[in-house]
Amino acid sequence: MDWRTRSKERRLCHAELEAWSVAPHLSSDQGCQMRTVIQLIRRDHHEIEALLGVLEEECVRFGRAERPDYELLHETTDCLRSLLDHFCWPREDLLIALVKNRKEWCDRTIANVLAERAVAASSLQALSDHLRDILNEQRVSRQSFCEAACKFLQHERRQIEGVEREFLPVALSVLTPSDWADVRARQEEEENSQVGRDLKKRLRTQRHWVLREAAADKNERSRRQESPIPEGKL
Repeated sequence: MDWRTRSKERRLCHAELEAWSVAPHLSSDQGCQMRTVIQLIRRDHHEIEALLGVLEEECVRFGRAERPDYELLHETTDCLRSLLDHFCWPREDLLIALVKNRKEWCDRTIANVLAERAVAASSLQALSDHLRDILNEQRVSRQSFCEAACKFLQHERRQIEGVEREFLPVALSVLTPSDWADVRARQEEEENSQVGRDLKKRLRTQRHWVLREAAADKNERSRRQESPIPEGKL
């Protein structure tokens, strides 16, 4: 199942979130703020899923004893770490902090999301360490590399699903219009800072490079597989 399929599977949840954002108790401006906050989180998830797909494809090659593109793997994990640390998780944390102050019964949902995130973060660190060792020509076992990659892929996808299917509906049910306005204001403040703009620009360039290189590699492998075997080589 690729990242596009996973995105399609979340459409029902997304439709429900959209319905909430135009609830009658909200003014047009309040509904717009709520939608913007949710859409930014969902856009983060979409971009992360695309990068997870690249990582997964390269790790499958590694597991088959083929030589993956280590530069592509390095850039992909670096881009993922930056997206998660500087955009995706901080945006989620703004909502988590507010929800925790509103309803104690939300604690289990939040704990589940944060537990998946903690495992994903530690697994991504282990994977990054393995890649650093490989690039420094140090010996890394194929099994430990694949285990770290699979663990990160599994738990980051679970974390995304937990946020979209469990946490966001809870946030929509307990947060007030002023809460959403406050979250959006804090997002805008961060986005409009010079550091935020520079980081966003760098990550956009890096992400586009990763996706472009991954597509080129995939096309090249397909071309080689489809190429006829020259006479005398049978």
